[in-house]
Amino acid sequence: MSRRFSIPPTDAQADGLLRAAHDALSITATELLGRACQLVCIVARGGDETLACGALLHTAGRAGAGIDVICLTQDAAPPLNDPKQEETAQALSRLAPEARLHWIGETAGDLPARGRPAARLAARLRPLIPAQALVLLPWEGEPLVDLQRGHHLGRAALHDEQRALCYAVEGRFRTEAAVPHGLRLLTAPPLSIAAKRRAMGAHLSRSADLDADPAPALMIEHFLQHPELYILG
Repeated sequence: MSRRFSIPPTDAQADGLLRAAHDALSITATELLGRACQLVCIVARGGDETLACGALLHTAGRAGAGIDVICLTQDAAPPLNDPKQEETAQALSRLAPEARLHWIGETAGDLPARGRPAARLAARLRPLIPAQALVLLPWEGEPLVDLQRGHHLGRAALHDEQRALCYAVEGRFRTEAAVPHGLRLLTAPPLSIAAKRRAMGAHLSRSADLDADPAPALMIEHFLQHPELYILG
């Protein structure tokens, strides 16, 4: 039986993704993975892999799947280090110790949307994505531009007929976006939820990025209590 989120949607959210989640079907990590023995999670920002996909990453890792996380942006311009890089590495070590982290290093807020820059970046991503892997992408209905562009860059980097799922981050709090077809709630074991909570403890700077209602601390707790949302197709 799937868990229901403990932060009910407000009246303003009555027609949004959270309301739709009340009626969405549950799905297990095994069902999401299908025959895939590798999982690639593409994120625009360090921390989204834990916040939105941590339980799935943990469950898949324990089942023996190979895991790669590709983070597209960083806050600090090179040669300075982005603290999220170390935080993300620590979080992944708590979720899936064998996972590989690939830090692309594009400037946050400046992911290319189209043209040659976008094509070049997609070409950089493709060798990092095994053709047989299941790929997790940001939902294109996300309110933040980097997440929207991360979705399209990831799509452009996929191999022919490769399976992909979308995950919802701040987009789950949107009210104006159309509810996507194929919305599913991940049924994750308590062990994976506990690992996700420990991993979120590594993201000391993550709450500063959250720009949604409810407040950051409550929002993070929401992601720990509510099942992860995935969109099939």
